[in-house]
Amino acid sequence: MTMGRMCALGLLAWLLMSVPALALTETGALGDLRYSLYAPDWTWQGRDVNILAVFENGGSEPAEVTVRLILPPGKDDDFDYKGPEVVTATVPPGESIRKAFTNVTARVGFPRQEYQFAFEVACGDRSAHVPYAMRTIRGQAFSGGKYVALFVPAGVALVWCIVVALVMRRFANPGAWKTPSPPFLDDGRCAP
Repeated sequence: MTMGRMCALGLLAWLLMSVPALALTETGALGDLRYSLYAPDWTWQGRDVNILAVFENGGSEPAEVTVRLILPPGKDDDFDYKGPEVVTATVPPGESIRKAFTNVTARVGFPRQEYQFAFEVACGDRSAHVPYAMRTIRGQAFSGGKYVALFVPAGVALVWCIVVALVMRRFANPGAWKTPSPPFLDDGRCAP
């Protein structure tokens, strides 16, 4: 492989890794308490969304923190959420705690759109408002049938097995898989 190709591949890998995450990753501080919120910024209709809140107490006293999930105003019927809208935790000094809002489901049958959620994070007399936009895309890729969920990955794997077999047949010597490679090269070095 030439140096130019290696540089091009390295640049491509760097560009692919530098794509921003498709999620809310908001970090802030309320005094000695640092908070981080992690949530996806899109979901399929009919699927659950889980939102993670992480709290780290850098102070010397326990911190009482409260997080409130604010559903999109006027769009209450578009989502199904039976969990608590307010989560409270006491974070000991020097430690971290994780809390989650789980099973926030975007219902099927509503127009695809961008929803404006928000979080209210409060610790003592300080608070922060964190807006959170999430959009819905099409419904589920496959129905909930277990046979569809079983046969689609198996079909994809079978197709790739056939592709690999055809490539091997095209670029390998016949019967090469039956013949072991020599352990040493002619000049006495070990074979790679």
